[in-house]
Amino acid sequence: MEILNPFEGRESRIFDFTLPFERSILSVLPASVVLVLAVYRLCSLHARPRRIQGRVLEVSKLSAIAAYTCLQLASLILWVRFEKSQLAVAAAAAAVLDACLFLPLSCQPLLIKAILKYLQDTRAEDVAYEQDNFMILGTVLVYLGIAVSGSIYWQLHLRNLTKIRGLLVGAVYRKLTTVNSIQAENAAVTLMSTDVERVTQGLRVFHEAWANLVEVAIAVWLLQRELHMGSIAPVAIAIACFLITLCVNKFTMPRQNRWMDALQTRINRTVSVLSQIKSIRMLGLEKQSEQALNALRVKELQLANGFRMMMVFSFCIAFAPIFIVPVVCFAIYLSASQSGSGGNTFDLAKAFTSLSLIVILTQPLSSLFQYVPMFAGAANCLQRINDFLHSPSHFDSRDQTSDVMWEYGGPQDDNSEAEKSTTRADIAERHLTAGDFLTIYDGAFGWGENQWDLHNVNISIPKSQLTVITGPFASGKSTLCKALLGEVPCVKGVVKMSSGTGIGFCDQTPYLTNTTIHENIIGRNVVDDAWYKTVVWAVNLETDFERLSSGDRTFVGNNGDALSTGQKQRVAIARAVYARKHLIILDDVFSGMDNVTKACIYERLLGSEGLLRHLETTVILACSDRDLCLAADLVVELAPGRPPVSTHPASRAESNYHAEEQRKVDRISKITDSPDTIHIKTDQTAPTAAPQKQVPKTPSDWTTYGYFARAVGSPNTALLIFLGGVFGTLYTFPSVWVNWWTTDPTARDGFYLGIYALLQATGLICWFLFTRHCLATVVSRSGKKLHNSLQSTVMSASFFYLSTKDSGTIINRFSQDLQSVDGELPAALLNTVATAFIAVAQVALVATASPWLAISYPFLVLVFYGIQRFYLRTSQQLRPLDLELKSPLYTHFLDTLRGITTVRAFGWSQQYVERNQQLLDASQRPNYLLQMIQQWLSLVLNMVVVVIVTLLVTLSLKLRSSLGLTAVALVNLMSLSQMLRSVVIGWTLMETSITAVARIREFEQTTPRENDGKSEGAIVHGSVSGKIEYKNLTVSYGLSNENLALKNVNLIIEAGQKVGICGRSGSGKSSLIASLFRLLDVREGKLVIDANDISDYSVSTLRSSINAIPQDPFITSGTFREVLDPYESSSDAAIEEALRKVNLFEHVQNNGGLDGNVAPEALSQGQKQLLSLARAIMRRWRIVVLDEVTSSLDLDTEQLIWRVLQEEFRGCTIIAIAHRLETIIGFDRVAVMNEGSIIEFDDPRILLEDTNSAFSKLRRTGKAH
Repeated sequence: MEILNPFEGRESRIFDFTLPFERSILSVLPASVVLVLAVYRLCSLHARPRRIQGRVLEVSKLSAIAAYTCLQLASLILWVRFEKSQLAVAAAAAAVLDACLFLPLSCQPLLIKAILKYLQDTRAEDVAYEQDNFMILGTVLVYLGIAVSGSIYWQLHLRNLTKIRGLLVGAVYRKLTTVNSIQAENAAVTLMSTDVERVTQGLRVFHEAWANLVEVAIAVWLLQRELHMGSIAPVAIAIACFLITLCVNKFTMPRQNRWMDALQTRINRTVSVLSQIKSIRMLGLEKQSEQALNALRVKELQLANGFRMMMVFSFCIAFAPIFIVPVVCFAIYLSASQSGSGGNTFDLAKAFTSLSLIVILTQPLSSLFQYVPMFAGAANCLQRINDFLHSPSHFDSRDQTSDVMWEYGGPQDDNSEAEKSTTRADIAERHLTAGDFLTIYDGAFGWGENQWDLHNVNISIPKSQLTVITGPFASGKSTLCKALLGEVPCVKGVVKMSSGTGIGFCDQTPYLTNTTIHENIIGRNVVDDAWYKTVVWAVNLETDFERLSSGDRTFVGNNGDALSTGQKQRVAIARAVYARKHLIILDDVFSGMDNVTKACIYERLLGSEGLLRHLETTVILACSDRDLCLAADLVVELAPGRPPVSTHPASRAESNYHAEEQRKVDRISKITDSPDTIHIKTDQTAPTAAPQKQVPKTPSDWTTYGYFARAVGSPNTALLIFLGGVFGTLYTFPSVWVNWWTTDPTARDGFYLGIYALLQATGLICWFLFTRHCLATVVSRSGKKLHNSLQSTVMSASFFYLSTKDSGTIINRFSQDLQSVDGELPAALLNTVATAFIAVAQVALVATASPWLAISYPFLVLVFYGIQRFYLRTSQQLRPLDLELKSPLYTHFLDTLRGITTVRAFGWSQQYVERNQQLLDASQRPNYLLQMIQQWLSLVLNMVVVVIVTLLVTLSLKLRSSLGLTAVALVNLMSLSQMLRSVVIGWTLMETSITAVARIREFEQTTPRENDGKSEGAIVHGSVSGKIEYKNLTVSYGLSNENLALKNVNLIIEAGQKVGICGRSGSGKSSLIASLFRLLDVREGKLVIDANDISDYSVSTLRSSINAIPQDPFITSGTFREVLDPYESSSDAAIEEALRKVNLFEHVQNNGGLDGNVAPEALSQGQKQLLSLARAIMRRWRIVVLDEVTSSLDLDTEQLIWRVLQEEFRGCTIIAIAHRLETIIGFDRVAVMNEGSIIEFDDPRILLEDTNSAFSKLRRTGKAH
């Protein structure tokens, strides 16, 4: 389809233009030209006498203008009917109300001039009493108008900003559900928090920016009437400052981009560390991880300081007109007066009227220049959001109709059109056969046109049958599974599949949310209790539910950490089966299960009488276990570098298969139904009931401010207060100097002007020092200290706490809270301290004008006290609630990021979007209400200003107070309202921001810590023999005795022995290992290494002294050298030798060598495990712990790992958890666990000879498959 240019004419009837063309070329452009030329025309006609007299011409011209105005208004009304939105209406209403502020603000200097002239008139005593009342009434109307119109404007404007925030967060999340799974990064969390907040901060002053320009224009016109040529100075200075601001802004945006990138990197790394905290602790890498994150934080603060220094310069430029304009204006006026061209003397009325006009002129200019970097920052963040929204989306061309064809064009050569047409015709003729659910013809899959992870794929998946995809590690099993989901692009060939409403998908790493087991199984489907019970039975979860006090209502914890690996996989399988999809894809879901459980589930789901067989569900299973291929209807074998090969096991050995199938059925039936079945007690790591929501506490007490001051440092805090006090004095004292100047009869204008210029220059210098200290030193010190406190707390927190706490809540501390500390808090602190000192000085000057007014101050103090008590009672509940309700939103974002492939496979994207909208709405409520009560406080304080001004004017008029002091008071009262409003805004923002500090402080003080032992001494590895003794050990997750993970375990492992740990899923195997690393809390007994109780050692010393290879390898972003040698204790030669032993040296060399960057998402599970093994080779400790390291690997990789272990760790004590019992038959001892206890411990060969032993039963069950 041809895309039309909206600005070019096109035919309609005879000839017509597009609407954008008419609006821009025929309307906006001529109007702009007229407005520009009108300035010159007005200047040329200014002060000229009328040349044409006549009533008729004047009436005709005005009538024509009125008619044209009515036509334009009618046109506008008609267009609004078609192009109307609530957001636009709200913005327009706010703009109108902001314009209404012009009238009372512009009347302030005129009112001051009238009052001063009235008091200066020697005949004022004879003026009627009623004129005093008119002056008082005018004062009330002006300041009451400012208060009321301003409050209504801010109420509408903040409603508008709340809508914008909701729109942006919703848009980011909707885009998140459409991005490629390989490209789904935690950047979305930064965008929806930091970037959205900066956008709303920039748009907060949108209307004030254009309104300030109008205020400046009016003030310049009024100032010209007072100071004549002196009014040129503000315009020239404003233009100069604006140009300088633009120059500074060019350096600001690149610095902000670098800061945001560093911030995003730190948050991404933090999310990665928190998601792998168990592996990190088993490896003893807490300190290394903490140091790495702290280094990222230091780098972030250094880059942020570059941006903040630009902000300091911007703030100084913004305040330059306030300090420079009065000096230049007075100098020009005095110079013109002395030369005889001024025509007027510099008296008190003229001086203070001019000062009031300068205040009206310079304050908007100051605000406007401060808005420029805010607008630029908001625009930059909007651009980042826009880039994310326009980034490539997940491309899935599946059309859910029967006999669907997905066709992707790969790299094209120079073939002729005839050849291409022939190819397309051949493709179009291909259809699904009656018995196939899915067919791939000549498929090539990869993430780029020239990057084919799989090629020459030609397979047909039969309907209602079991297809097994097998092959060695890194052969593309998971890639093919995701290609069938549409996640991996098909760069060549054709994929056809039958229609459906989604796919039941179980990823290699089970995707679970921190809700109950029941909610994870139901997912977004309709609750069906009968079907739910059937599914629970099919995946053999009913026994686990019986052992949990809350059954299936038990929370699974973050990433399912509350469950064992096998339990997580079974819950994920149950979710896929419960959804009753036509197609189920299982990616290596049996790797974490013991043989008994695997056999039971396999038979109940996939056996000849299995549940999925009865449902006629098409099942695709990816695995490396060749035993699972025996019952498959089709086996697809993958191998690196060659096309997939499809075989039918039944056709190769049909008779043997049926005989083996019958034996399997009989054996499974005995195991699952006989009374001597091994029953399991779950390794319960999660709370048995829903986590209790804590009622937000009142955090903003003085102890929180003291905590923040200690983070900043006492000298820095004292210097901040001192500089703020000096600045407040220098800001207000020059008006007193002007009073002395105008009342001095000697008329030493040069002397007074010089001192006045010195005071103003000193004030500007003090402002620079104050802002630099606050935005650079204070932020850097506090930001680093608070982040280190957070990081240290997380790394020392108990494992039970981290596994049950919502990850979004913790990430919220590192993102939203630290962002408040870095951004909102210093700005609020700067404004609050500066404006508070200015307001105090101004109130003191107001009292000097009328001592009787000072009598009201004690009453005003009581009023202020009552107001703040009333205000804080509400705000102190809303502020924590605002931050607390953002945590579920963060959690939902993170959950979606982790499971985006699963969410899309099930077809739940829209339901997740709706859930995000619900959480967003909940987080918006306290945020909006908090802003509203802040505006209420601003309105009340403005009303107090109305009272003060009314009292001052009344007393001055009735008592005929000193003219000079009255002028000083009135000029200061003009800005007192603005200052009090700034104090309120700054203080409320500081209260909101200090809540983040309070949350960090509370997190640090209330987070349960690990018992760090009694000794900090290091274990001398050469003297450790490796003997381990469990002495009547009872451990639990958390402090409750109800959640016992091990019960009265007695076990002796001699030095140098190889001991295998086995048992059903949830029997306590992982708990036995976790207790060795002190991840669990000891209730009774002790664990001894070489006759030394491990509780006597610090956890860091203990963990760094055990060589662990966890089931989930800790492979984070960084260089290969950093990943393999986190202790920086090995040479490059040693690292390369370790890589050669695990057959990964060539892979590392092809990816940049040791200095090449690791991409964890691009590594297969086997490659990650081999990297973890290489890291272990370089740590020659005497105790080696293997936590199901080969459960997800193919046979060749598994043999490689065991061969390396035998060669490299000969003579070491090895403890290995295994589900494949063949791997531990050659061990010295085997421990069989059940319900948290050891039921057998002996030589595996002796146990196999006893047919009634638990180990023998497990072995026989495994051979059934």
